[in-house]
Amino acid sequence: MQQKVFLQSYNSGVFDASSFYRMHLSENPNAMSPKIKSAIENELRQVQFYPDPDCTLLKESIAKHFNVKPQMILVGNGTDEVLLFIALALLGVNKTGLTTESTFPGYKVATALSGANNRFIPMDNFRIPVSKLVEACKKDVDAVFVCNPHNPSGTTINYEELQQLLIDTSAMGVIPIIDEAYADFAGDSFASAIPFIREGGNAIVMRTFSKSHSIAGLRVGYAIGSEQLIAKIQQLRTVLPFSVNRIAQAAAIAAIDDTNSINTKWVNEVKEYFYLEMDRINIRYIRSKTNFVLIKVPGEDGLFSRRLIEEYKIITRDTTSFGYEGYIRVSMGSYEQMEYVCKAIEILVKELR
Repeated sequence: MQQKVFLQSYNSGVFDASSFYRMHLSENPNAMSPKIKSAIENELRQVQFYPDPDCTLLKESIAKHFNVKPQMILVGNGTDEVLLFIALALLGVNKTGLTTESTFPGYKVATALSGANNRFIPMDNFRIPVSKLVEACKKDVDAVFVCNPHNPSGTTINYEELQQLLIDTSAMGVIPIIDEAYADFAGDSFASAIPFIREGGNAIVMRTFSKSHSIAGLRVGYAIGSEQLIAKIQQLRTVLPFSVNRIAQAAAIAAIDDTNSINTKWVNEVKEYFYLEMDRINIRYIRSKTNFVLIKVPGEDGLFSRRLIEEYKIITRDTTSFGYEGYIRVSMGSYEQMEYVCKAIEILVKELR
Protein backbone atom coordinates (compact mmCIF):
# COMPACT_ATOMS: atom_id res chain seq x y z
CA MET A 1 0.00 0.00 0.00
CA GLN A 2 1.38 3.40 -0.95
CA GLN A 3 2.36 5.54 2.02
CA LYS A 4 0.85 8.97 2.52
CA VAL A 5 3.27 11.86 2.60
CA PHE A 6 2.82 14.54 5.25
CA LEU A 7 5.27 17.42 4.95
CA GLN A 8 5.81 20.37 7.23
CA SER A 9 6.57 23.76 5.75
CA TYR A 10 10.31 24.30 5.52
CA ASN A 11 11.41 26.80 8.13
CA SER A 12 14.85 27.87 6.99
CA GLY A 13 15.26 30.53 9.63
CA VAL A 14 16.84 32.82 7.04
CA PHE A 15 17.01 36.13 8.87
CA ASP A 16 18.65 39.33 7.66
CA ALA A 17 22.41 38.72 7.73
CA SER A 18 23.03 42.33 8.76
CA SER A 19 20.88 41.97 11.90
CA PHE A 20 21.50 38.38 13.00
CA TYR A 21 24.42 36.03 13.45
CA ARG A 22 23.39 33.21 11.10
CA MET A 23 25.26 30.31 12.67
CA HIS A 24 22.70 27.72 11.54
CA LEU A 25 23.02 27.56 7.75
CA SER A 26 26.66 26.45 7.33
CA GLU A 27 27.36 29.50 5.19
CA ASN A 28 30.87 30.59 4.30
CA PRO A 29 31.58 34.01 5.87
CA ASN A 30 34.28 34.77 3.29
CA ALA A 31 33.51 36.66 0.11
CA MET A 32 33.56 34.87 -3.23
CA SER A 33 36.84 34.87 -5.15
CA PRO A 34 37.57 37.77 -7.56
CA LYS A 35 37.32 35.37 -10.53
CA ILE A 36 33.82 34.30 -9.51
CA LYS A 37 32.79 37.92 -9.04
CA SER A 38 34.16 38.82 -12.46
CA ALA A 39 32.30 35.91 -14.09
CA ILE A 40 29.05 37.09 -12.51
CA GLU A 41 29.58 40.68 -13.67
CA ASN A 42 30.29 39.54 -17.23
CA GLU A 43 27.24 37.28 -17.30
CA LEU A 44 24.95 40.12 -16.25
CA ARG A 45 25.25 41.39 -19.82
CA GLN A 46 23.54 38.20 -21.03
CA VAL A 47 20.58 37.88 -18.67
CA GLN A 48 18.05 38.63 -21.41
CA PHE A 49 18.85 35.17 -22.79
CA TYR A 50 17.74 31.84 -21.35
CA PRO A 51 20.46 29.71 -19.73
CA ASP A 52 21.77 26.50 -21.25
CA PRO A 53 19.28 23.87 -20.01
CA ASP A 54 21.95 21.16 -20.18
CA CYS A 55 24.58 23.17 -18.26
CA THR A 56 27.04 21.92 -20.89
CA LEU A 57 30.07 24.07 -20.04
CA LEU A 58 29.61 23.54 -16.32
CA LYS A 59 29.36 19.78 -16.74
CA GLU A 60 32.56 19.86 -18.81
CA SER A 61 34.36 21.84 -16.09
CA ILE A 62 33.21 19.48 -13.33
CA ALA A 63 34.10 16.45 -15.45
CA LYS A 64 37.59 17.78 -16.14
CA HIS A 65 38.14 18.59 -12.46
CA PHE A 66 37.24 15.07 -11.30
CA ASN A 67 38.53 13.22 -14.38
CA VAL A 68 35.16 11.75 -15.35
CA LYS A 69 32.95 12.04 -18.44
CA PRO A 70 30.45 14.92 -18.75
CA GLN A 71 27.77 12.25 -19.21
CA MET A 72 28.42 11.28 -15.59
CA ILE A 73 27.36 14.72 -14.29
CA LEU A 74 23.92 16.01 -13.28
CA VAL A 75 23.54 19.69 -12.32
CA GLY A 76 20.66 21.15 -10.36
CA ASN A 77 19.38 24.14 -8.42
CA GLY A 78 21.25 23.14 -5.28
CA THR A 79 21.65 19.59 -4.01
CA ASP A 80 18.08 19.73 -2.68
CA GLU A 81 16.82 19.63 -6.26
CA VAL A 82 19.44 17.07 -7.28
CA LEU A 83 18.42 14.82 -4.38
CA LEU A 84 14.74 15.08 -5.26
CA PHE A 85 15.37 14.11 -8.89
CA ILE A 86 17.53 11.18 -7.78
CA ALA A 87 14.74 9.86 -5.55
CA LEU A 88 12.01 10.43 -8.14
CA ALA A 89 14.02 8.69 -10.86
CA LEU A 90 15.47 5.76 -8.92
CA LEU A 91 12.88 5.08 -6.22
CA GLY A 92 9.07 5.04 -6.26
CA VAL A 93 6.11 3.00 -5.06
CA ASN A 94 7.03 -0.39 -3.54
CA LYS A 95 10.70 0.60 -3.25
CA THR A 96 12.69 1.45 -0.12
CA GLY A 97 15.31 4.05 0.72
CA LEU A 98 17.61 3.41 3.69
CA THR A 99 19.53 5.95 5.72
CA THR A 100 20.54 6.61 9.30
CA GLU A 101 18.48 8.23 11.99
CA SER A 102 19.67 11.65 13.20
CA THR A 103 20.78 12.95 9.83
CA PHE A 104 19.92 15.49 7.15
CA PRO A 105 16.13 15.19 6.70
CA GLY A 106 16.23 15.71 2.95
CA TYR A 107 16.78 12.00 2.27
CA LYS A 108 13.62 11.08 4.14
CA VAL A 109 11.58 13.79 2.43
CA ALA A 110 12.79 12.99 -1.09
CA THR A 111 12.21 9.27 -0.56
CA ALA A 112 8.68 9.88 0.71
CA LEU A 113 7.86 12.24 -2.17
CA SER A 114 8.88 9.53 -4.63
CA GLY A 115 6.29 7.22 -3.06
CA ALA A 116 8.94 4.89 -1.66
CA ASN A 117 9.23 3.66 1.92
CA ASN A 118 11.78 4.98 4.40
CA ARG A 119 13.87 2.74 6.63
CA PHE A 120 16.31 3.96 9.28
CA ILE A 121 19.31 2.61 11.19
CA PRO A 122 20.36 4.31 14.47
CA MET A 123 23.66 6.17 14.54
CA ASP A 124 26.50 4.62 16.53
CA ASN A 125 27.58 7.25 19.06
CA PHE A 126 27.58 10.05 16.47
CA ARG A 127 29.22 7.83 13.84
CA ILE A 128 27.71 6.22 10.74
CA PRO A 129 27.17 2.48 11.44
CA VAL A 130 28.48 1.19 8.10
CA SER A 131 28.29 -2.53 8.90
CA LYS A 132 24.69 -2.20 10.11
CA LEU A 133 23.73 -0.25 7.00
CA VAL A 134 25.24 -2.94 4.78
CA GLU A 135 23.45 -5.66 6.73
CA ALA A 136 20.13 -3.80 6.45
CA CYS A 137 20.58 -3.56 2.68
CA LYS A 138 20.07 -7.33 2.48
CA LYS A 139 16.37 -6.84 3.25
CA ASP A 140 14.52 -5.30 0.29
CA VAL A 141 16.39 -2.00 0.03
CA ASP A 142 16.79 -0.18 -3.29
CA ALA A 143 18.99 2.79 -2.34
CA VAL A 144 21.04 3.79 0.69
CA PHE A 145 21.70 7.46 1.50
CA VAL A 146 24.86 8.26 3.45
CA CYS A 147 25.91 11.74 4.55
CA ASN A 148 29.73 11.84 4.58
CA PRO A 149 30.89 14.05 6.25
CA HIS A 150 27.85 13.60 8.42
CA ASN A 151 25.33 16.32 9.11
CA PRO A 152 24.90 17.26 11.96
CA SER A 153 27.63 15.32 13.81
CA GLY A 154 30.51 16.32 11.52
CA THR A 155 32.07 12.83 11.64
CA THR A 156 33.33 10.89 8.61
CA ILE A 157 33.76 7.28 7.55
CA ASN A 158 37.24 6.06 6.65
CA TYR A 159 38.43 4.51 3.40
CA GLU A 160 37.94 0.90 4.50
CA GLU A 161 34.40 1.61 5.71
CA LEU A 162 33.56 3.45 2.50
CA GLN A 163 34.82 0.59 0.34
CA GLN A 164 32.78 -1.89 2.38
CA LEU A 165 29.68 0.22 1.88
CA LEU A 166 30.18 0.83 -1.85
CA ILE A 167 31.28 -2.65 -2.87
CA ASP A 168 28.90 -4.67 -0.70
CA THR A 169 25.77 -2.65 -1.40
CA SER A 170 26.45 -2.45 -5.14
CA ALA A 171 26.89 -6.22 -5.22
CA MET A 172 23.37 -6.54 -3.76
CA GLY A 173 21.88 -4.30 -6.45
CA VAL A 174 21.43 -1.45 -3.97
CA ILE A 175 22.41 2.04 -5.18
CA PRO A 176 24.72 3.85 -2.72
CA ILE A 177 24.08 7.61 -2.76
CA ILE A 178 26.80 9.52 -0.91
CA ASP A 179 26.19 13.14 0.07
CA GLU A 180 29.60 14.84 0.14
CA ALA A 181 28.35 18.41 0.59
CA TYR A 182 31.03 19.14 3.19
CA ALA A 183 33.90 17.22 1.57
CA ASP A 184 36.02 20.31 0.93
CA PHE A 185 36.31 20.88 4.69
CA ALA A 186 37.25 17.29 5.56
CA GLY A 187 40.98 17.46 4.80
CA ASP A 188 43.36 15.43 2.67
CA SER A 189 42.55 12.15 4.43
CA PHE A 190 38.88 12.32 3.42
CA ALA A 191 37.65 9.21 1.58
CA SER A 192 35.46 10.22 -1.37
CA ALA A 193 33.30 7.83 -3.36
CA ILE A 194 34.17 9.56 -6.64
CA PRO A 195 37.14 7.25 -7.44
CA PHE A 196 34.79 4.24 -7.11
CA ILE A 197 32.47 5.79 -9.69
CA ARG A 198 35.37 6.81 -11.93
CA GLU A 199 36.48 3.17 -12.02
CA GLY A 200 33.05 1.96 -13.12
CA GLY A 201 31.20 1.58 -9.82
CA ASN A 202 27.42 2.00 -9.79
CA ALA A 203 26.95 4.79 -7.25
CA ILE A 204 26.12 8.48 -6.96
CA VAL A 205 27.95 11.31 -5.17
CA MET A 206 26.30 14.65 -4.47
CA ARG A 207 28.30 17.85 -4.02
CA THR A 208 27.59 21.57 -3.85
CA PHE A 209 29.14 24.97 -4.56
CA SER A 210 27.30 26.52 -1.61
CA LYS A 211 29.68 25.76 1.24
CA SER A 212 33.34 26.14 0.35
CA HIS A 213 32.96 28.37 -2.73
CA SER A 214 30.85 31.06 -0.98
CA ILE A 215 27.99 31.11 -3.52
CA ALA A 216 25.16 29.58 -1.47
CA GLY A 217 22.75 32.24 -2.71
CA LEU A 218 23.15 31.14 -6.33
CA ARG A 219 22.03 27.54 -5.67
CA VAL A 220 24.22 25.16 -7.68
CA GLY A 221 24.58 21.50 -6.77
CA TYR A 222 25.60 18.47 -8.77
CA ALA A 223 25.81 14.71 -8.80
CA ILE A 224 28.50 12.43 -10.19
CA GLY A 225 27.39 8.91 -11.03
CA SER A 226 27.59 6.07 -13.49
CA GLU A 227 26.45 7.00 -16.99
CA GLN A 228 23.43 4.69 -16.72
CA LEU A 229 22.19 6.23 -13.48
CA ILE A 230 22.76 9.82 -14.56
CA ALA A 231 21.01 9.23 -17.90
CA LYS A 232 17.94 7.93 -16.08
CA ILE A 233 17.85 10.92 -13.73
CA GLN A 234 18.53 13.38 -16.56
CA GLN A 235 15.41 12.21 -18.39
CA LEU A 236 13.30 13.34 -15.44
CA ARG A 237 15.24 16.54 -14.88
CA THR A 238 14.12 17.87 -18.28
CA VAL A 239 10.78 18.83 -16.71
CA LEU A 240 12.65 21.83 -15.21
CA PRO A 241 15.01 22.76 -18.06
CA PHE A 242 16.01 26.23 -16.83
CA SER A 243 16.27 25.67 -13.08
CA VAL A 244 19.99 26.59 -13.00
CA ASN A 245 20.17 30.21 -14.15
CA ARG A 246 22.97 31.52 -16.35
CA ILE A 247 24.60 33.60 -13.59
CA ALA A 248 24.76 30.53 -11.36
CA GLN A 249 26.28 28.47 -14.17
CA ALA A 250 28.92 31.11 -14.93
CA ALA A 251 29.82 31.48 -11.26
CA ALA A 252 30.11 27.73 -10.77
CA ILE A 253 32.36 27.36 -13.81
CA ALA A 254 34.63 30.08 -12.46
CA ALA A 255 34.58 28.47 -9.03
CA ILE A 256 35.65 25.03 -10.15
CA ASP A 257 38.29 26.44 -12.53
CA ASP A 258 39.71 28.72 -9.83
CA THR A 259 41.83 26.73 -7.38
CA ASN A 260 41.91 29.74 -5.08
CA SER A 261 38.12 29.87 -4.75
CA ILE A 262 38.14 27.19 -2.04
CA ASN A 263 39.19 28.76 1.23
CA THR A 264 38.92 26.27 4.08
CA LYS A 265 41.99 27.15 6.16
CA TRP A 266 39.94 29.59 8.21
CA VAL A 267 37.55 26.81 9.26
CA ASN A 268 40.22 24.76 10.99
CA GLU A 269 41.65 27.81 12.74
CA VAL A 270 38.25 28.98 13.96
CA LYS A 271 37.24 25.47 15.02
CA GLU A 272 40.35 25.12 17.18
CA TYR A 273 39.50 28.41 18.88
CA PHE A 274 35.92 27.23 19.37
CA TYR A 275 37.07 23.89 20.84
CA LEU A 276 39.33 25.68 23.31
CA GLU A 277 36.49 27.94 24.39
CA MET A 278 34.10 25.01 24.82
CA ASP A 279 36.74 23.15 26.85
CA ARG A 280 37.18 26.22 29.04
CA ILE A 281 33.47 26.39 29.90
CA ASN A 282 33.14 22.60 30.10
CA ILE A 283 30.80 22.09 27.14
CA ARG A 284 30.83 18.75 25.36
CA TYR A 285 31.38 18.87 21.59
CA ILE A 286 31.92 16.45 18.73
CA ARG A 287 35.13 17.10 16.79
CA SER A 288 34.04 17.92 13.27
CA LYS A 289 35.34 17.49 9.72
CA THR A 290 32.94 20.17 8.49
CA ASN A 291 32.34 23.89 8.96
CA PHE A 292 30.00 23.34 11.92
CA VAL A 293 30.28 21.79 15.39
CA LEU A 294 27.67 19.91 17.41
CA ILE A 295 27.65 20.88 21.10
CA LYS A 296 25.72 19.73 24.17
CA VAL A 297 23.91 22.56 25.95
CA PRO A 298 21.94 22.79 29.22
CA GLY A 299 18.25 23.59 29.54
CA GLU A 300 15.03 22.13 28.19
CA ASP A 301 14.79 21.24 24.50
CA GLY A 302 15.01 24.34 22.37
CA LEU A 303 15.43 26.75 25.29
CA PHE A 304 19.12 27.42 24.74
CA SER A 305 18.76 28.12 21.03
CA ARG A 306 15.68 30.30 21.62
CA ARG A 307 17.50 32.44 24.16
CA LEU A 308 20.49 32.81 21.83
CA ILE A 309 18.15 34.29 19.23
CA GLU A 310 16.06 36.43 21.57
CA GLU A 311 18.90 37.83 23.68
CA TYR A 312 21.91 37.79 21.36
CA LYS A 313 20.46 37.53 17.82
CA ILE A 314 22.49 34.35 17.29
CA ILE A 315 20.71 31.67 15.27
CA THR A 316 21.90 28.09 15.75
CA ARG A 317 20.39 24.78 14.67
CA ASP A 318 18.60 22.98 17.48
CA THR A 319 19.06 19.30 16.61
CA THR A 320 16.14 17.83 18.54
CA SER A 321 14.43 17.18 15.20
CA PHE A 322 17.51 15.23 14.13
CA GLY A 323 17.22 13.04 17.21
CA TYR A 324 20.00 14.73 19.18
CA GLU A 325 18.08 16.19 22.10
CA GLY A 326 19.96 18.79 24.11
CA TYR A 327 22.40 19.57 21.29
CA ILE A 328 22.76 22.50 18.94
CA ARG A 329 24.77 22.76 15.73
CA VAL A 330 26.92 25.88 15.47
CA SER A 331 28.28 26.95 12.08
CA MET A 332 31.76 28.44 12.08
CA GLY A 333 31.93 32.11 11.14
CA SER A 334 34.68 34.69 11.21
CA TYR A 335 36.95 34.93 14.24
CA GLU A 336 35.13 38.07 15.38
CA GLN A 337 31.76 36.37 15.05
CA MET A 338 32.93 33.33 16.99
CA GLU A 339 34.26 35.47 19.82
CA TYR A 340 30.77 36.94 20.24
CA VAL A 341 29.09 33.54 19.90
CA CYS A 342 31.38 31.91 22.47
CA LYS A 343 30.79 34.72 24.95
CA ALA A 344 27.00 34.40 24.58
CA ILE A 345 27.18 30.61 25.00
CA GLU A 346 29.28 31.04 28.15
CA ILE A 347 26.78 33.47 29.70
CA LEU A 348 23.79 31.22 29.00
CA VAL A 349 25.61 28.10 30.21
CA LYS A 350 26.29 29.75 33.56
CA GLU A 351 22.63 30.76 33.88
CA LEU A 352 21.09 27.43 32.85
CA ARG A 353 23.34 24.93 34.60
